[in-house]
Amino acid sequence: MASLRLFERPPETPPGLDRVRAWLRKPRPRLRGVWLWIRWILSGIPATYRYVKKKWPAAREQIRRVADEGEKVARAAVRIGHAAQEIGGGIVRSTRALRGPDGKVSGAAAKAREVGRAVRGFGGRLKEGSGGVAAALSSVRRLIPAPADKDATGLGLLDPPANPTPEPTRAPVQRARKPREPDPPATPATGTPTLEEPRPELAEAAPAKTAEPAPEPDLAETEPAAPEPGPSKTEPPAPVAGPPEKYPQARFRDLPRVFLPQANAVGDRPHPTTLRALILEICRHRDWTTPAQLARWFDMHRRSLSNRHIRPLLEAGLLERRFPDRPNSPKQAYRTRREDPAPPDAGRPAS
Repeated sequence: MASLRLFERPPETPPGLDRVRAWLRKPRPRLRGVWLWIRWILSGIPATYRYVKKKWPAAREQIRRVADEGEKVARAAVRIGHAAQEIGGGIVRSTRALRGPDGKVSGAAAKAREVGRAVRGFGGRLKEGSGGVAAALSSVRRLIPAPADKDATGLGLLDPPANPTPEPTRAPVQRARKPREPDPPATPATGTPTLEEPRPELAEAAPAKTAEPAPEPDLAETEPAAPEPGPSKTEPPAPVAGPPEKYPQARFRDLPRVFLPQANAVGDRPHPTTLRALILEICRHRDWTTPAQLARWFDMHRRSLSNRHIRPLLEAGLLERRFPDRPNSPKQAYRTRREDPAPPDAGRPAS
């Protein structure tokens, strides 16, 4: 019961309550004016919706028609601007053949050049402006699509929800089951299956007879019957050996398969020591390797790879160029430097 006393109004009022009440009761004409504007705007929304709903279908069709015609005109203006640009460029190029002995164009040729430049500039501006207008009209036409329902106004969320048509029910798909092979008949005496299966054509032709107990065959003397030729279940062929599917063929083309996991694991910011060791191993395994191949395998920029990793390896003497006298050759390739064999008299003591 003690907790309920917290919700009882105390006999004394808190300090400042009279000031708060007086502040709330104080008239404020500005706030009242704002509230009147809000009420007036809200009261006009239904009338505005009714007006738009009535006038919008005709306006939508008019806007679509204007957008279609305007886009066609703008596309034609783009073609005209392109043609004018080509004509002006042709005039400017033709005046080059009318140069004087000093290599300058003067007289009528100079005026023709000025005309050609003016026509070319006008064509470029017309093509650029008409292209922008055509793109804007195409966007307007896409933003105002024709409604699928004839009763819809095309106002989007303002349209009342249409009754959804029930989806057609699909008939259950019956899968064909594989017929089960009949079990071999059993003998009445022991229930052991017979070694020879009855033929269906003989069973239909022969009249039904009472089954007589057959003597139990001697399993020690009889040989197992060979299986009848027929469709047998063959095991699926073994998968053809090839690169794993997770490695793209185009990127890792010409790369030995042993290096596929390491090259695929190279990220955006590989450690220099790890990447340079991988470059040395690849260049040792292959004969000559180009920077374009390394950049494609590691998914890096060619210039960045050459400056940050290949150049330090060349300066350290770990890589060698294919064309040492032409370092900037477009056909340049690299390989890991082979250890120079020792001279024949290296192990002999000096005399």
